[in-house]
Amino acid sequence: MLFWDGCRHPKQYISKKFEEMKLNHRNHIGVAIAAISLMLTVPYAAAKKASSKPASMVPMSAPNTQRTDEIRDVMFMAAFGKAAPVSRSIDEQEYSFSPEAIQPLGGDVFALLSMGNNDLAGHAQSGMNAVHYLRKTATGYKKVDEWMGIGSVGSFGQPALRYALTDKLGKNPFLITEAGGTWQGYSCGWTSLTELTPIGPVDRGMFASGYSNSGAVTNKRKVVEMDGEITSAVPDTSFTVKFSGKRKIVQTWIRGEKEYLLKGKEEIPTC
Repeated sequence: MLFWDGCRHPKQYISKKFEEMKLNHRNHIGVAIAAISLMLTVPYAAAKKASSKPASMVPMSAPNTQRTDEIRDVMFMAAFGKAAPVSRSIDEQEYSFSPEAIQPLGGDVFALLSMGNNDLAGHAQSGMNAVHYLRKTATGYKKVDEWMGIGSVGSFGQPALRYALTDKLGKNPFLITEAGGTWQGYSCGWTSLTELTPIGPVDRGMFASGYSNSGAVTNKRKVVEMDGEITSAVPDTSFTVKFSGKRKIVQTWIRGEKEYLLKGKEEIPTC
């Protein structure tokens, strides 16, 4: 379950236990990932499917959710040229995009997060996360630039299964996206950190945020499950991830010149 301490819980969000998500994936309903809890005292967003339309995580001009949704939809029209859903062909794959959230970047500039589903995709094909920067002008919102293929994406044509925006990791806001899948009974989740800098999104690394072998083993004693939580952070310096499960693992990630790097040895299995 993805959640933020002291957050709001919009009605549209679908929060489920990891076991339920794994069952969904085995039935080819959705993408299974391990859960990540980001205890950084900011609002959160969690969506089971990229086609859902959760409210903005950061209200811009008014606390009213309906009004915020209207602004987000206006931004989406400025970014894509028409109202959602918008179909776009990228690398010979068709994606259906809808807006998900907006993030103020300072001054009159805002970031819009949109997600694209590829409903005809197979297991090995993913969805698409998009970020647009827009500037508020006297005549409306104007697109500054766009970036496709941002952050973590899931299998079966799904974009990020969960996402969040936070200002607790550094001087610039961060977009955190989580996705994953199941392969021959093994479920794995990965979380990506994207810094929303004034000149555009910058990839700051990825870490394994969960693991389960429960779909592959029949002996319950051999089941291994790990769920990661970012429990603390020193802005622009480091963050700590704690994993639940039979083994209590704590990882520290240190910011390097370009991305965050794991301090010590990787202890989380991968698929």
